[in-house]
Amino acid sequence: MNDVVVHGIPTNYKLKDGDIFTIDVGMLYKGFHTDTAWTKIIGGGTNEFLRVGEEALWKAIEQAILGNHIGHISKALEDTIVGAGFSIVKSLVGHGVGKALHEEPQIPGFLRGKIEDTPALQEGMTIAIEAIYAMGSGEVNYDHPDGWTVATRDHSRAAVFEHTLAIGAARPVVLTKVDL
Repeated sequence: MNDVVVHGIPTNYKLKDGDIFTIDVGMLYKGFHTDTAWTKIIGGGTNEFLRVGEEALWKAIEQAILGNHIGHISKALEDTIVGAGFSIVKSLVGHGVGKALHEEPQIPGFLRGKIEDTPALQEGMTIAIEAIYAMGSGEVNYDHPDGWTVATRDHSRAAVFEHTLAIGAARPVVLTKVDL
């Protein structure tokens, strides 16, 4: 809710028009996991902050093709989010997904080093790409009293957009597309 990035525990907070909230869903089916998330506004609609995150996710998915590297995905996320004036939450990353919910490789929302030094995408690989970002600094606190909630240190709003996809021979296959 608003400044909560991930793992928000339910509270008695009364929702107001204009609040933003993220739904993050993991599912285990026939021994395999998927992971997806989206952020919405109470009262409906969208705004530039949320539009940028969703755009970043789809631009990153476009980079998830054979011959590319994890760094292509990271760069697409970073260029879109930072280019719009927002900050990447650098301590949280996308990831491989399969028999475990979180597997290698890590997929940061920013480029670490050179693209060619990051893992190459392989056909059949399943990954969860996550646009995790904030209006403020992108720094987070892990010491919330409930032991779970991760929120922005400066109390700025945060959002997450995520899809699980498989790297196909011709294009990525989004496994978690939901129309809301």
